[in-house]
Order: sequence, then C-alpha cells, then structure tokens
Amino acid sequence: MKNETNAIEIALEARETSRMALDEARKARWLASNGVLNALRDTQIEHGKILVQHGARLDALEREMREGFTEMREKFSTLQLGMSQITALLTNLQRER
Repeated sequence: MKNETNAIEIALEARETSRMALDEARKARWLASNGVLNALRDTQIEHGKILVQHGARLDALEREMREGFTEMREKFSTLQLGMSQITALLTNLQRER
C-alpha cells in the first residue's frame, strides 16, 4: 500500500512538474512571438521613415526636372526667335542682290 501511495504521489508530482514546464514553454513562446512582432514593427517604422525620405527626394527631383524643362522651353523660344531673325536677315540680303 505504501508503494502505491508513493507511486501516486510521484505521478502527481510529475504531472504538476509537467504542467509547470508546459506553462513556462507557453510563456517563452508568447515572449518569443512578441519579440518577433516588436522587431517587425520596429523595422516597419524604420522603413516608413526611409520611404518618407525617398518621397521627399523624389519630390525635389521632380521639381528640379520641371524647372529644367521650363528653362529649356525658354531657351528654345529664344533660339526660335534668333533663327527667325537670321532667316529674315538672309531674306533681306537676298532681295537686295
């Protein structure tokens, strides 16, 4: 009878130890999952900041490009006017001859 009682006590103690180990494993898994999620969140925040910086850089490049096109249009207009004046002068020279 005493051996049976000891065996039952050992089994109950083993069950309790097993339950505690399972609880600890669950906590560790939960902490690991939270750690991964927090790291992912930090990475997303960092990438968001980088995207904002890239967006600002793209906006600046777009403004620079548009200003360049405006400048080119102005220069082409000046060039066209100069070419018209040269054509008019050549036409006048040709008439005078």
